Amino acid sequence: TQSTGALEMAPNEKEKFLSGDRPSKTLALLKSKMLLRPTLLVLCSILPRYGELQDAFFKANALEILIQLMSSNHTNIAKATAARALAALVSGNAKIQEAVKNSKTLLILTAFLNDADTEVVKSACLALSEIILGNDALLGNFIQRWGINGFNKLIQRSESNLEFLGATCKLVCAFACNEKFQNILRKKEANVLSELLRLVGVWKNNNLGLSYIVTALSRLARDNVKNQDRVFSQDLVPNAVAWLTSTSPELQFASSELIATLVASKSNKKRRDAFKSAKVVDALSALSKSENDQVKTGASLLVEIFKS
Repeated sequence: TQSTGALEMAPNEKEKFLSGDRPSKTLALLKSKMLLRPTLLVLCSILPRYGELQDAFFKANALEILIQLMSSNHTNIAKATAARALAALVSGNAKIQEAVKNSKTLLILTAFLNDADTEVVKSACLALSEIILGNDALLGNFIQRWGINGFNKLIQRSESNLEFLGATCKLVCAFACNEKFQNILRKKEANVLSELLRLVGVWKNNNLGLSYIVTALSRLARDNVKNQDRVFSQDLVPNAVAWLTSTSPELQFASSELIATLVASKSNKKRRDAFKSAKVVDALSALSKSENDQVKTGASLLVEIFKS
């Protein structure tokens, strides 16, 4: 799901937003205290879906305006919402990502990560995960500013707050799209992989919390043999099979994704056998009849992997 809560717009609505000086007029509403947050929430919902809307608002100076709001003396909730609107502006847009690289954005968001206010930190995680996703230069730039130990503080705060956990795991996933950073997050200095495995125990009774953690583990292990070896254990096998039989489609899908990551290669016979012994094929066969299309497709593909 889109962290920013993106909305579909009717074509004529989208055209209205693109016509004339509508982006500038919309951004001008941010000067009103009363209209500030509602306007930011509108940006959060319309921008992520449409590259042409992002471009139109970017041309109307949205990036600078949002940066000013984030570094102003507005309330924490306003600053947090501005960070989410910035994520919506940048999401999936390589051109705007490049512009972010030369702005104060990373500096401000890195400071947000150390804020006492949970909303501010969560919004910074979500914004950063959109901004750095798939851009190695931005990833490197950010980690230099923040320091690799920063994740530990986030993970500690994720032990008792579900939304915080989701935001932290999303940031881990953004890092994990690059093998170099996958390795950094495994090593002792960062210790993120071990901490996520520990959090499985902390959140064992919360399906949504587990789905966030399992997705992050899956991304860290993708195409990375050392990380796979760390994630795979005798404890994990029965847990992952049990997660497949949970009532949560999010956890069912996350678990099937993690199992696929661990057994996809032909050389993983030992891992496949361990999962087969834990009756994984029975659980997957049941899921391949799921009403959730994503879960059904994932389970059906995984059944084929185990049969091959």
